[in-house]
Amino acid sequence: MKLHHSIQTDKWHEIYKLINNQLQEFEDIYIAIDFIEFPLLLRLHNWLIFFNNNYFKASGFYVYTIHALVDASMFNEIFITQTKHEFDTSLIFYEQIINSNSSFTISDEETAKLLLNISLVYGKYPGMLVRSTIKGIKILHEGTSDYQLNKLFEFLFVRYEDPYFLSKNLNSLGLVEIEALMLTLQGNNIRNYKKLPFHLSKKESYLLINQIPKNIKFEDNLLERSIICAKLLLSASARKELLIPFLTFSKIFRSNVKMFHDDISFWKSSFNLMCTVNWEASTFSLQEFIDYFEYKKYTEDPKYNLNHRTINSISRSIYRWHEYTQYTKTKETLSLKWSGIVGQNLQITHKKTLYVIKQITSAQNLYMESEKMKHCAYSYLNGCVNGHTSIWSIKKVINSIYKPYLTVEVRRNKIIQIAGIRNRRPNKEDYEVIKLWAHEVGFVIDTYY
Repeated sequence: MKLHHSIQTDKWHEIYKLINNQLQEFEDIYIAIDFIEFPLLLRLHNWLIFFNNNYFKASGFYVYTIHALVDASMFNEIFITQTKHEFDTSLIFYEQIINSNSSFTISDEETAKLLLNISLVYGKYPGMLVRSTIKGIKILHEGTSDYQLNKLFEFLFVRYEDPYFLSKNLNSLGLVEIEALMLTLQGNNIRNYKKLPFHLSKKESYLLINQIPKNIKFEDNLLERSIICAKLLLSASARKELLIPFLTFSKIFRSNVKMFHDDISFWKSSFNLMCTVNWEASTFSLQEFIDYFEYKKYTEDPKYNLNHRTINSISRSIYRWHEYTQYTKTKETLSLKWSGIVGQNLQITHKKTLYVIKQITSAQNLYMESEKMKHCAYSYLNGCVNGHTSIWSIKKVINSIYKPYLTVEVRRNKIIQIAGIRNRRPNKEDYEVIKLWAHEVGFVIDTYY
């Protein structure tokens, strides 16, 4: 404990002296170190000594790199399992950057994490370098954006095909996924990786490496989720542009990826059917179809399937589902309430129009939101009660009248669904309002939007 205390006081005070006027940015880090296990605190200490000693050469990326290191000490599996030799090799990577006679600047923590993760892979797999590090670092002369850092990783490690769904998402990878990435970069078929979470056929393996949308982003279970993408794309009628919204709207895919895969035959049928819809003429949105499928499959009938069903027959069923509101509306259910997120109800003004944003914290109000907005927000009741999700109502104030405008779903501080009346998709103005609100309360908008 004395050594722990000494590191906290002596070494962190050294950091404060180095950054001077940036002290305010480090208050959260000072709190975070109490949650770092002691052996990892010593490892973090060694990293900090290196960057403190090179502060003036690395000042352009120092602050965000320290944030990234503290985060890695708690959550990054490669960092947590790093050996002394791997640590020394990672420092060699940073030394080459620092001594490259170029002034590099990093403007956010995610970019700093990406550079750190490249160094960790460099430290763990130095024998897999296919090109010169010194030449690769010249790529950063054009900038240190995610794009440039991904180009650097590709230059250093990619000789054959690039499993970009992994290589372009280094910040989201765990040890198993890193191992799968490096195995594939050696020219091996990813099907041969013994720790694959789900079985892959030859065709699915090809789709996984070559056909997954390049803009796809997942925060966790990236290998599992990407394999599911490959399985959904297996059909000849699959429309790749529908894949991201299809999965974004699925509550099951977001919350329980194993359950989604267990029912992959059902979801393949669902996706194939959705790929046949003429969306310009459709009465219902993709989100409404998925909400209905999940209600039928996971609330009403586990054996529900789409055999012999058509778009027209399903649309009629959805209409009846909405019209007669097949949700439970007993007095007991409608009396349910839950605690909301304190301090994040808000009023904002955009283009001289006032918008009032308020979290829905009762079943009665959630039901009324569904009725007024003509969508299925009430089906999220259990998620709200259990704290897995939160639903927010945005009203536009016109002539002192509060008019229903948008309904928003937030999960883990991320805005993952935005819907207008009858599940109208958000337009540019809607997005600008949401962006203002998100900035004020610290929410992040899902990359789909």
